[in-house]
Amino acid sequence: MLKRARVTCCRVENADFTQCDVTQYSNVEYILVDPSCSGSGITSRLNSLTDDQHSSSELRLKKLSSFQSVILKKALSFPRVKRVVYSTCSINCQENEQVVQDVLSQVKKDFTIEKILPSWSHRGDTLDGQFPLGEHCIRASPETTQTIGFFLAMFKRIDS
Repeated sequence: MLKRARVTCCRVENADFTQCDVTQYSNVEYILVDPSCSGSGITSRLNSLTDDQHSSSELRLKKLSSFQSVILKKALSFPRVKRVVYSTCSINCQENEQVVQDVLSQVKKDFTIEKILPSWSHRGDTLDGQFPLGEHCIRASPETTQTIGFFLAMFKRIDS
């Protein structure tokens, strides 16, 4: 796919992202973070074959959102990164808006949330006014957009 798109500035690695030395990637400016998630937005999942009583438990969602925060913070630590897009195929606020809100509270002196695809009509959850920047995010679901459920947020470095 990369070859067909004539991408020439890509290097594929098989490694633990949480352990990578960000200084080795001093020229990276854009990152897509698509971490492991519950997959709750995937309508064609064979839930009956893979899910059990623990699949959507609060403990599992807490572990996933914690991992997602670690991955997102790592991406935002790259020294020259200008924008980081956070994406999940989940419809759970705990994996989406709450992760973005938590991470943003830790990096707000360097990053903000930029409104992604302004013409998209279905926006993120504002968490009852606790996260007004939810309006800058995108949320989709089979019921509202006739797509799989997914979420997008874009972090933008303030000085770029």
